[in-house]
Amino acid sequence: MLETLDRIIRQTFVRNLHLKVIALLLTLALYLWVSVDREVERTRYAPLRLDVPSYMVLVNDPPNRAAVTVRGKWSDLAQLESAELDSIRLEVDPSMGRSGRISLTPDMVDLPPGLRAIDIEPNLVQFRLEEKQRKRVTVRPKIVGQPEAGYDFKEASVTPEAVEVSGPANSLDELASVGTEPISLSGQRKSFTKQVRPRIDDPLVDFHLDRPLEVTVRLDAQEVERKFEDVKVVPSHHDGALVTSIEPTHVDITVRGPKAVVDEVAKEELLASVDLSDQSAGRSTTVLKEVQIHNVPSGVQIIRKQPNTFRIRMHPKEPAQQARD
Repeated sequence: MLETLDRIIRQTFVRNLHLKVIALLLTLALYLWVSVDREVERTRYAPLRLDVPSYMVLVNDPPNRAAVTVRGKWSDLAQLESAELDSIRLEVDPSMGRSGRISLTPDMVDLPPGLRAIDIEPNLVQFRLEEKQRKRVTVRPKIVGQPEAGYDFKEASVTPEAVEVSGPANSLDELASVGTEPISLSGQRKSFTKQVRPRIDDPLVDFHLDRPLEVTVRLDAQEVERKFEDVKVVPSHHDGALVTSIEPTHVDITVRGPKAVVDEVAKEELLASVDLSDQSAGRSTTVLKEVQIHNVPSGVQIIRKQPNTFRIRMHPKEPAQQARD
């Protein structure tokens, strides 16, 4: 009896075991596929686009997307991403007037085969329109930052100086000028030109421009004053005459110019002289002469000489001295 029972068990569970395992796995897979791939519901989002007549402006802020409840098999929904939902375009017809509502229905949603939209939220979109106006306004460049040390911002000019904007009358009435994208002066040490676009804070106002704005920024070197004290005064062009004295003997010189240039000027490089080329060497004399300053770098101005006039005493050289010279 026991042997018969054991034989029956072996034939049932052990005989053709590999075929039985395969059958079990197929059954389990079919069960999982049927149970998992049943119909489910998921929420996906579709962008909303309102098309309004070209001569009108949408002045309220309707929602920019709709939540769509989609029903279908799990495997189909798993392949549907939010970005794949096409935009729902809502056309505002002139016959609808300047304000109203547009209904949203599930059948407006375009879905792949096997999926269907069963609900959409919101189901109403309100709109309010105003007539579009136009005007020209001045452009004011937005300058930010500071140039490199030693340079100053002087001015910024724009080409063109004004642009045409459009929008509702209320917005345009309050708009006297428009700005630009920020123009940075950081690290700059010379004038430059940059292309930028207008910047308008009011989202209801748009600009009309065929090409970018050109902003020319002018930078100038900072000008500073510097005083050089006690520069010795020397005579020049006094052949044949002996200069016995110059009173006073030194001059204070004040200059003005670009800081980078003025800072490099050394007192030893400056030459202060009195020109005696127009004086006769045949007799003793005393003359008053204006001091002349030489070796001043280009772009640097002499704004003050203290004193400006010097007394020079001179007399003819002795023949023996002339021979030595």
